[in-house]
Amino acid sequence: MSMASPVGSTSPCPRCSSTLVEIHLDQAGRALVMRSCSTCDSRWWQRDGEDVAIGSILDTVGSAKKVVAARC
Repeated sequence: MSMASPVGSTSPCPRCSSTLVEIHLDQAGRALVMRSCSTCDSRWWQRDGEDVAIGSILDTVGSAKKVVAARC
C-alpha cells in the first residue's frame, strides 16, 4: 500500500455540515478514500467509489501485510 495523501475537502459533512477531511490511499491499484469529520467524529470509507465498511478495509490491509511479511 502506498503512502496516504490528505486532501482538504470542500464537501460538507452529511450529519453536521462541517467541512470533511479526505485521505486518499492506493491499495494494490485500488483507490481507497476515508472521509472524516472532526466536529461530529464521523468517518466513511470508499473503495473504488463504493461505500465499504471499515472491517473490509482492515481485512484487506491485514492480508496484504501478511503477504509482504511472508516474502521477507
